[in-house]
Amino acid sequence: TADIKEIHHDTKKLFCNQWIYVVDYGAKLKLSREILQTEGVMDSLKIIQYPNSTVEIETRDRGNQWRNIDILAYQDTKTIVNGSVLLKNHSSANFVDVHHMGGNGDSSIKYNSAIYDTNIGNFIGKVQVDKKAVGTKSIMNNKNLLVDPGAKAVSKPILNINTKEIECSHGCTTSKIRDEDLYYLETLGMDKGSAKSLIASGHIQI
Repeated sequence: TADIKEIHHDTKKLFCNQWIYVVDYGAKLKLSREILQTEGVMDSLKIIQYPNSTVEIETRDRGNQWRNIDILAYQDTKTIVNGSVLLKNHSSANFVDVHHMGGNGDSSIKYNSAIYDTNIGNFIGKVQVDKKAVGTKSIMNNKNLLVDPGAKAVSKPILNINTKEIECSHGCTTSKIRDEDLYYLETLGMDKGSAKSLIASGHIQI
């Protein structure tokens, strides 16, 4: 079992990373990844999951980042990827690809973003299920909140299914802050900016 925490925080640096993890038979990897303030992060993560292994990834991004997560999962694996993205001053892109190569795999991909100003949040999620990966269960969700009128979200969930007897689903939503929610918080004494911040922070929690 490994519990690893990554933190990027240096306002003067651009980080370019490539990570490769091999999770052995019956092993468990828990990976916490957080970006605070940087000049940017370009990040490529590849994980190979051997049978009966578990991978749990949690990302918390707060800046200009490009993340690619590529996972190869063999039989009887469990894969969890949760991401929260808060874009106040930059745009970002997140790409997640979970490839089920063996049967009875279980995967969950959830990404929530809150986007300010004229920034753009990009999410492309892909679940591939091979012909021999019978019994796979997978769910993918992407929820985006446009905090300001000029903000944009681009979502592309993809399922590539090559067998029967599986349970796979995907969905994405993009919404704006409701006027009645802002009004309610303002009646409690909050200014508009603080009310937006509270709603955005609540939205990205997973």
